[in-house]
Amino acid sequence: MAGTAAAVAVVFGLLLAVRVSQDPPPSGGWAELSGSRAPAQAFAGPGDQIRVAQAGDTFWALARELAPDQDPRPVVDLLVAANGGQSAIDAGQEVVIPAELLGG
Repeated sequence: MAGTAAAVAVVFGLLLAVRVSQDPPPSGGWAELSGSRAPAQAFAGPGDQIRVAQAGDTFWALARELAPDQDPRPVVDLLVAANGGQSAIDAGQEVVIPAELLGG
């Protein structure tokens, strides 16, 4: 058991050393890179709509708007899944609205 833990620690240490030795991304730093988003079209399916988020939009607010008579938690989960698992929305971002929430 101790041998396995040591081997895992060594592998983790090697991976960390490789990551640290890499040059940082140009201009903006690591935070800018982590905030990048895939295009909404990559996640949209047949019948889905794409909406451009406005300042202050959240998945919670969209869930309340799209399904006002439902518990918003499962609707938020559906929206997050439809948007590649991201948990936040940025102003100007394209957001996928699944067809099943469009009711029509």
